[in-house]
Amino acid sequence: MQTILREEGFSKKHPSGCFCRETERGVKRFQRMYGLKDDGMVGAATWAVLLGMRQKIDRGFPRIVYFLSPQSWFMWEQFLMICFILLGIFYSPIPGETPKFSTALATAYGLTCIVPFLLECLPIRQSKEPKLPLLRYAPYVLTGIFWKPIIAFLGQLFT
Repeated sequence: MQTILREEGFSKKHPSGCFCRETERGVKRFQRMYGLKDDGMVGAATWAVLLGMRQKIDRGFPRIVYFLSPQSWFMWEQFLMICFILLGIFYSPIPGETPKFSTALATAYGLTCIVPFLLECLPIRQSKEPKLPLLRYAPYVLTGIFWKPIIAFLGQLFT
């Protein structure tokens, strides 16, 4: 347990096999990060999450967001995706009529379900250490710019 806490940055202490005060603080930090009861006790739920039943933490993103639980972070990330797609829709250089906000919002939400899958399929090489973490949402702006062709293509797939 101490080895995992040290490897993932929750504790600076070298594993000793003794459950000391530093280990308890590391366990509490870990529990807070993953939305567990932060009592410092390593019960079945903490062991399950500790041994791999969790989302990986993106160390490239600012540590200020690490106070959020993974569930809250998922909602925040979904919100950012929608906002960046909306930026693309409303500030698109492609001529045409801009949709009403409600239509654009529904379209952006629908595209957030598709775009991550598409990005995994594309041969895009991403930097391991991004200088600006928000740049990872740039493909969502492009998705917003090209929303009409994407929706038309998806319509052809399902007809």
